[in-house]
Amino acid sequence: MWDEARDAEPWHGPPTWFHGDLTEGNLIVPDGRLSGVLGRGPFARATPACELASAWLLFDPASCEVCRTAVGGDDATSRRGRGWNVSVAALAIPCCRDSVPAFAQRGGRLIAAVLSERS
Repeated sequence: MWDEARDAEPWHGPPTWFHGDLTEGNLIVPDGRLSGVLGRGPFARATPACELASAWLLFDPASCEVCRTAVGGDDATSRRGRGWNVSVAALAIPCCRDSVPAFAQRGGRLIAAVLSERS
């Protein structure tokens, strides 16, 4: 998976803003409708691949595909997103296992979601 991400065609579009932590704890969703996003960063501009973790963490496979399309993701963006997000999630598991177990568990869920998409 890492090789596929590394070898994917680079993003040629303009940099897009990304939140970097669009997870369930940072979304305000009264009555099933997104009404706000919390967070203090790491806001930056980059490829949309950085933000795809939210799609794999929050949506079923069909909705995940809609999300990826909405952010302008093509197959190369998905490959880069898989590599980026699995690498970040893999770091969170041992780093947060004792200090913030919920973050380690979220890392495991993200890896499982990305891998299940590939099967």
